[in-house]
Amino acid sequence: MGWTGSHRSLPWVSLVSSSLQALRRRRPFRLLVVGVEHFEIPGVEVECRPWSAASEVRDLWDMDLGIMPLPDEPWARGKCGMKAIQYMGIGIPAVVSPVGANREIVQDGVTGFHAATGAEWVEKLDLLLTDAPLRQRLGAAARDKVRSLYSAEAQAPRVAEILRQVAS
Repeated sequence: MGWTGSHRSLPWVSLVSSSLQALRRRRPFRLLVVGVEHFEIPGVEVECRPWSAASEVRDLWDMDLGIMPLPDEPWARGKCGMKAIQYMGIGIPAVVSPVGANREIVQDGVTGFHAATGAEWVEKLDLLLTDAPLRQRLGAAARDKVRSLYSAEAQAPRVAEILRQVAS
């Protein structure tokens, strides 16, 4: 599983540290953290990679699922859900805190999962780690959603119309 982000949002991964530790006691997995050079969760295998535009997509492809934990607070409620869109765009399911835009971007049980409690994080991640066909089905639905709603092709007509209105 993986997470991508910056030093600013890295503390939010710690929101699910205990869930990841509990999950690790059930089964082996590796947490790929892209965007920072060092991060540890005791008892969890963590691989860190610095972010690079040249390797960003390849790094995401090394993930089977993506996580986006967030606190339920005003700043986080205003975030756009870009991590979830990135994961979904490469065809992997996202497990997200159901905060702000994440509620709409990730359709629970369709394109990924919502996880609000520590127990839900363990349950949803465990399910995705152990059920490859489910990961593939949710990932395909996630990619279709990104293609139809968030891609440049989907947004170009909307942007063009806005520009036409401004030019008038």
